[in-house]
Amino acid sequence: MLPKVFQTITLMLVLTACGADGPANTTPPAPGTDAVVELTTTLKFAPERLTIPAGATVEWRNSSILDHTVSGDPATAEYPADVAIPAGAAGFSADLPAGGVFRHTFNVPGTYRYYCDPHQGLGMKGEITVTP
Repeated sequence: MLPKVFQTITLMLVLTACGADGPANTTPPAPGTDAVVELTTTLKFAPERLTIPAGATVEWRNSSILDHTVSGDPATAEYPADVAIPAGAAGFSADLPAGGVFRHTFNVPGTYRYYCDPHQGLGMKGEITVTP
């Protein structure tokens, strides 16, 4: 049996080759959403980097057929260097099944690095810079 990483890579390649997309998020972002990040079948956050002002709300939308997470909690990271939150900011995380949506408001300026828990080892990570 192949290790889990190779199984995930194989599945990802098959799905990408077949053009398999996940559930379409056809509803508009919730009122008050300032930026949207898509979680993709190709194991990416799109965009991977984002700059927003303090007080802005980001909405993550899982447009993939895979389950993903948005994990901005240094205490739970397999690779702690992939995660950072500014002093005084609260961590954030959510499980996002296919078609799922998660929103978070960023009030503390600084750099937030986050990842997808099941795909962190495959490089699925993002960064949000919050300006004063």
